[in-house]
Parts: sequence; C-alpha cells; structure tokens
Amino acid sequence: MEGGGAAASSAAASVPRVVVFDLDGCVWYPEMYMLWGGGAPFKAQSNGDLTDNAGQKCYLMGAVREIMHTLKTDSAWGQSHHHHRPASQRSRT
Repeated sequence: MEGGGAAASSAAASVPRVVVFDLDGCVWYPEMYMLWGGGAPFKAQSNGDLTDNAGQKCYLMGAVREIMHTLKTDSAWGQSHHHHRPASQRSRT
C-alpha cells in the first residue's frame, strides 16, 4: 500500500495488533523433537531452507515464508510493533 491519508490510516487500523504463530508442525517441519542427533547450529541454504548439524532439511511450511515476508514489508503493517518478548515477561490471562 502506498500513499497516505485516510486510506492508509484505515488500512493500518484494520490489521490486528498481534499475530501469533504456533511453531513446531505449523510454521516449520520437522518439529524440533524430531531432530534426534541433529539440531543447532542450523545452516541456511540458498533456497531459504535450513539444514541442521546432521544435515537434515528443515523448512517453512505452506505459505509461511510469504506471510512473514508480507508482515515484514507491507506498509499496512508498518505501524505494528515488531517486538519479541520472552514468555517470562508476557501477562498470563
């Protein structure tokens, strides 16, 4: 979205304040517990996937890569806060 004015303000107001992703098995595969004998450190491949230290491929599932790219680059999300708070600092409701 480019430009300004009411249209940009309306678009920015229509996006949620928070987006939550369930990670293992929803954002990436395999789930981390499945990386027996592997795991960190991970190495990035030219296609954006990762391999763990045992050489097992780890990748983003479905449209996750595109969704995260949109969250990072689309101006509608420009007013969002791109913060990560550790679980110990989040309120429990």
